[in-house]
Amino acid sequence: HHIFIMHGPRMVWLKSILVLTCFLSSVGHGVHGETLTESQKEERRAEIASKAVQTPVLDIGDPNKREQFPEETPLVCLAFLSCCGRTNLLNHTLSGIIRHMEEDEPSGLRYEIAWVDNGSGEHLTNDIVGTYEIEHALPLPKNMGLAFGMNALISNLCTAPYILLLEEDWLYLDEVVAKQTQERKSAIARSLALLMTHPTALSGTKKIIGVQLRDTPNTIDGTWKKVDLQLPVDSHVDEDGDAPRETIEYGVSCMQLEKEGNVWGSFTNGASLYSRRALIGVGRMFGEPSDYFHDSYVESNYAFRVGIKQYCTAAISMEEKCTRNLLKPGDCNPSIRTSAFQHIGGGRGTRPRKRNEQKYCGDESWMFYGTEYYEQYKELLDAAKTTEPGTQCSATLPSIEEQLEYNKEFMEINAQLNAKHAEKEEEMRKGILKEVAIMRKYKLSELRSFIPTFKDYTDEQISNHIDKLEKSALSPHQLPGYWDKLGNMIKHKEL
Repeated sequence: HHIFIMHGPRMVWLKSILVLTCFLSSVGHGVHGETLTESQKEERRAEIASKAVQTPVLDIGDPNKREQFPEETPLVCLAFLSCCGRTNLLNHTLSGIIRHMEEDEPSGLRYEIAWVDNGSGEHLTNDIVGTYEIEHALPLPKNMGLAFGMNALISNLCTAPYILLLEEDWLYLDEVVAKQTQERKSAIARSLALLMTHPTALSGTKKIIGVQLRDTPNTIDGTWKKVDLQLPVDSHVDEDGDAPRETIEYGVSCMQLEKEGNVWGSFTNGASLYSRRALIGVGRMFGEPSDYFHDSYVESNYAFRVGIKQYCTAAISMEEKCTRNLLKPGDCNPSIRTSAFQHIGGGRGTRPRKRNEQKYCGDESWMFYGTEYYEQYKELLDAAKTTEPGTQCSATLPSIEEQLEYNKEFMEINAQLNAKHAEKEEEMRKGILKEVAIMRKYKLSELRSFIPTFKDYTDEQISNHIDKLEKSALSPHQLPGYWDKLGNMIKHKEL
C-alpha cells in the first residue's frame, strides 16, 4: 500500500517493478523440456530486460551522488549481479566503486551502472534504488539464475563498449588493505587504454579482450611488458589536444588446458573488464530458464568457450613487485600486486562448488557443452564413469529453476557451517577495537616503550598504525586468516 502514497520518480520506478512482476508471471520462466530456439530465448530475455528503469536522481550533497548522471555516452559499464538477499554486500561494492570512480580515477572517465538482482525481494532492492544513481536497474521478483543475469547485463542492459563485471561481492581495495598507488587509483582507465590498443598475446596468435583486476591469475605466462599509452579521459587532454602518456606494465593470461589442466585464464566473472563486443561474439552463457544445463558449470563453460576463441586477458601491475618481509608484513603483499578489487562476504556461497555438496550429479563434460568437443568428451566420461564413494546425488538433471531452489537449501546449510567461523572473525574485530581503545589512552612515547613493534616507529607511524587497525576492524574487507580469496573457510585447529 505504500506505493500509492509516493510521488515522482520513485513512484514511477515502483510501478515499473509491479509491471515487471506481472509480466514474469504471465510469461513464466520456461518449462523444463520446453523447446525454444536461440532467437526465442534472446527475445524472451530482451523483453524482460526492456523493463529495466533508471533510478531517481539524488540530491546534491548525497555521498553517493555522481557528478554526471545519467551518462549518455559511457565508455565503460559497471555491471552488478546480486542474488539471494546479498544486498548488504552490494551496498558496500556500489558505494566503494562510485567513490573510486568519482575521486580516484581521472575525471572525464565516462561510466554507466547496470544492475540485475535475482530475487532478493522488494524490501531489499528498494533500499538500493533509493541510495544509488543507476542507469539500468532490473530487480527481478524471482531468481532467474547466473546465466540469465549475466546475459542481460552483457547483451541487453549495458550500452558502453566495455564492461566491468563486479557481481555483488567485489570491493575496491581502499587504503585499509592496499597501497593507494597511482596505478591502482587509475586501474580502470589504464585497463581501458590497454584494451583500446587491441593488444595481442603469444606472438600475435591470440587477442587480449579483457583485464583481470583481481588477485594475480595463476595462468600469467611470466612475461611482463611495458607500454606507454594515453588514458581515454577528457580531462587529460592538454591545450594542444594531446593526452599525456602513462606507462602500463602488464602480463598475459590465456587458457592453457593442456598445461594447466583447467579452463581458466581467459575469463572470470569476478572483477574483470572486457570488450563487450567480444563477449557478445562468444555467445550467451548457458543456464537460462528453459536450458537443459547444469547450473554449477555456467561460468566454467563460458570460460572454455572464450578460451577456444583464442581470446586472453591481461593483468596490470598496480605496485612494485616485492617479496614479503615477515618482520614487516605490512610493507608488502605480493598477492595483490595486480588487484584493484577483492572478494568480500566470505562463507556465503550461493551455489555448491564441491562435488560432495551437489545434489545433482555433474561431470566435466558440461564445461564443453555447446562446442565441437562436447560429444567426444561426454562419450569418454560415460565410458569411464564410476560412482564415487560417499557421493549421493541424482543422475537426473532437473530444470534450472529446481536447481536454483536447491541452491537456497545449500545456502542455509552453508550459513550454518560457517556461522562459528564468522563469529570468530567478529570476535577478532571486537578485540581489535578494544586494543585500539586501550592504546589511545596512553601517550605515544609510552606505547613505544612497552610495545616492541613500535620501538623504532615515529609518532606519526604509531598514530597511523592505530588508525589502520581501527579501520580494518570496521572495514567490510575480510580479516586475514579467516577466508581465502574465494570466500572458502580457512580452518583452524580450535574450530
